[in-house]
Amino acid sequence: MGVGTHHFARLQDAVAGLTRHLAYSLVEWNSVQALLVNRLTALDKCPGIRPIGVGETLRRIMDKTVCVLTRDDAESVCGVSQLCAGLQSGIEGAIATARDMFSDDDTGMLVMDAKNAFNSINRLSLLWNVCVLWPRTSRYIFNTYRGWSSLILKGCNETIYSREVVIQGDPLSMFVYAIGTIPLIQKLTNTSGPTQLWYADDSSALGNLSVLRS
Repeated sequence: MGVGTHHFARLQDAVAGLTRHLAYSLVEWNSVQALLVNRLTALDKCPGIRPIGVGETLRRIMDKTVCVLTRDDAESVCGVSQLCAGLQSGIEGAIATARDMFSDDDTGMLVMDAKNAFNSINRLSLLWNVCVLWPRTSRYIFNTYRGWSSLILKGCNETIYSREVVIQGDPLSMFVYAIGTIPLIQKLTNTSGPTQLWYADDSSALGNLSVLRS
């Protein structure tokens, strides 16, 4: 028997209501803990492992909805400082900037890649940065990351917990990570020093070779 339009409308209202509840209320962790369980996939990075958490379909729908409605705020806050927030034509602009600077023979580039960054930043500081810089999403992020989410890995008898930063695989993870790094980027930025280009945990400093060496 097929599902009627009325049932789809009720389901839509229920999902929207739960999303609003998580976005506007303080929710006890025990009441949403089961919803936030993730199936863990370990991708081989050769060497190393990248842990990807695949969340419940319902959570992914809600996360994606919040992302669509508020991503403009994140893009505005991050701007050209953190390109992984999705600023339109931001990567193209960064490439053009680097190309222009490399026309000078004295210009060099220092490339940095943070080790295991998505699993290393303190979650409490991350939640605080989101509260200050991305307030429309802060309550939802707090409710979904205030506790330790369970990560279930096939063939593993022990439960692994997500304790720091965000879960790679969460539709909101890149935006949350981007917002969380903005204070660090602003602290490192010096108008008289190298030009910094950031995409998630990959960053580059372009400038005079003597300045880079120092």
